[in-house]
Amino acid sequence: MPDTGRLKHFWRASMRRTRRARDVREQLHRATEDIVRQYASHASDSIQWEPWLTDVFHDETLDGWNRYMALVRLTFIYYNYRRFEPLREKYQYLDGLFRQGKYYSKRLLINYYGNRLLLHSRFQEYDEAEYYGYLSVRVKTTDYIHYVNNLSAVLLRQKKYAEALAVVKAALPESRTTHSFHNKIGFVAHYLRCLHHTGQHRAAENYADAYLRAYRKEIFEHRWHAFFSAYLEILLARKNYTKILRLTDKHQLLALDATLSEKSAYLPTIPWFYTTAAWQKNRLDAATAFEQLKKTLADMPLHPGKILKIGELIPEIEPHAPELAAQLRDYLAGAT
Repeated sequence: MPDTGRLKHFWRASMRRTRRARDVREQLHRATEDIVRQYASHASDSIQWEPWLTDVFHDETLDGWNRYMALVRLTFIYYNYRRFEPLREKYQYLDGLFRQGKYYSKRLLINYYGNRLLLHSRFQEYDEAEYYGYLSVRVKTTDYIHYVNNLSAVLLRQKKYAEALAVVKAALPESRTTHSFHNKIGFVAHYLRCLHHTGQHRAAENYADAYLRAYRKEIFEHRWHAFFSAYLEILLARKNYTKILRLTDKHQLLALDATLSEKSAYLPTIPWFYTTAAWQKNRLDAATAFEQLKKTLADMPLHPGKILKIGELIPEIEPHAPELAAQLRDYLAGAT
C-alpha cells in the first residue's frame, strides 16, 4: 500500500509550487507593462522592478522558465537605463547554470545566445558577439531572422562583408516566410548593405526597387529608416544623385527623419546622403551644404561612442564630396 501521508505531502508541495509559479507569472506580466511603457514613451519608470526580478532570477525553488523570464525583463530594464555591468554579471551567472545542465531548453538556449551577442556588442566585444551570434543561428526557431539580423550587423561592423553576405543568403528562404515585417524589413536592409559592401550595387538597387514597389506600406509601418538608409547608400555608391533627391522628396524622408533625431541610436544617414546629392547636383553651394550637415549634429550628444559611429558615415560621402568630408572630420575632432 502506498504511503498516503507522503503522497499528500508531495501533492501539497506540488500545489504550492504551482501557485507560486502562477503568482510569479502574473507579477512578471505587470512588470512587463511598466517596462514596455517606459521603452515606448519614456513616460514611466521600471527600475522599481529590479530588486524583485533579481530575487526571482536567483530563486532556486522556482522553475527555470520563470527565472529566465525574469532575466529577460531585467535585460530590458538595464538597457532602458543603460546599466550594462549588472547585466554582464547576471549573464555570467546564467552561463554557469547552463554549463551545469540546469533548466535546459533549446529555444531558451538560443535566446540566451542572441542576448549574449547584444550584450557583448554593447561593450564593443565584437569577437565574442560574433561567437554567440553564430550559435544563435544554428537552429531555425521562429526568431531565426531576428538572430540573423543581429549577427549580420556585427559582421558588417567588423567589415566582414563576405561572411555577412553568406549568413544573409543562407537565410533568404526563411526571410520570405517570416510573419514579422519588423524582422523582414530589417533583414532586407542588411542584405542591401551586404550587397553594397561586396560591390554588387546594381543588384542591390534592383532588389531595393522591387521591394519598395511590393511592400511600400509595410516599409513605412515598420522599418522605413533602416530600409531607406541602406537604399540611399547604394544609390550614392552608384552616383545616382537625382534618384536620391527624387525618392527623399517623394516620400518626405527628411521630415520623417527629424522625428527620430532625439533617439539614442539615431544616425543622420538620410540627411547626409541627401545633402551630398544636392551638393553634387548644384542645389547647394559648399558652405550651405556643410551648415546643413553640421545642423544634424547640433542637438546630438557627441560622446565618444556616438562620434565613432558618425565618423563611420564620412567614408560613404567622401568620394562624392571630399571637401565636406574633411570639414566634418575637423568638426568632430573639435567635439571630442
